[in-house]
Amino acid sequence: MISVVVPTYNEERNIEKCLKSLSEQTIPRESFEVIVVDGQSKDRTTEIAKKFAEKVIQQVSKGVGGARNDGVRIAEGNIIATTDADCEANNQWLETILEEFKEMKNFE
Repeated sequence: MISVVVPTYNEERNIEKCLKSLSEQTIPRESFEVIVVDGQSKDRTTEIAKKFAEKVIQQVSKGVGGARNDGVRIAEGNIIATTDADCEANNQWLETILEEFKEMKNFE
């Protein structure tokens, strides 16, 4: 399973496009989870994120790196991918990541 961690802060204008692009991946939806880590947004970021992500949590560590680490701590996947809230993923993004890991001899 792949865990996708998306740090956010006041991203209501971007987060829906980002999360929709993740929902349109070519791998089955049960093959990945989406974790949004919010930095105490004052807009509708978390409200929108809850419509698409399995987990929406509030950031406790400092900085964007801390937000990513907070997401990793609760991730269930054995592969971690991160993206920013203002990015839209190509629909084969997670499939490509998964294929690269499958080609590694020691990965299971």
